Amino acid sequence: MSRNVKRALVLAGGVVLSLAVVAPGPAQAASKTAYTSPSGYGYATFNTSTRKLTVQDTNGDSRRVVAFVYNESLGGLFILGAQDANGSNGTPGTATAPSGSYHSGDTLSIEVCRRNGSAGADTDCGWATVIA
Repeated sequence: MSRNVKRALVLAGGVVLSLAVVAPGPAQAASKTAYTSPSGYGYATFNTSTRKLTVQDTNGDSRRVVAFVYNESLGGLFILGAQDANGSNGTPGTATAPSGSYHSGDTLSIEVCRRNGSAGADTDCGWATVIA
C-alpha cells in the first residue's frame, strides 16, 4: 500500500472518530438552582430527571420563599410551584412536576421569590433557566 493511501486512510479514520466524539448523544438530566435577589433569602432547585422542585428559605425573617417552574418552549406554561413557609429551619418545601409537562430539549425557567404571608406580593425574585 502506498504512503499516500495509508495517509488517506488514517486521515479518514480520524475524521470519522472526531465526528463520533462531537455528535450529540441522548439528552442528559440537568439540575439548576435559582437564587432570590439578593441571594441570602433563599433558593430553589429543579431537577429535570426526578422532576422535583426543592425550595429552601435560608433567612429567619418570618417570610416564606416561593418558587415556580415554567415551560418556555410552550409559551411560558406554568408547570408547578412550591414553597418553604416555615422559615430557615432546614426543612425544604418540595413538589414534583406532572409527567408530560415537559420533554427532552424543552427550555424551563425557575423563578424564586420572597413572600410575606400566603397571599402577599412576591419580592426579591431571581430566575434561572435549564434545558430538560
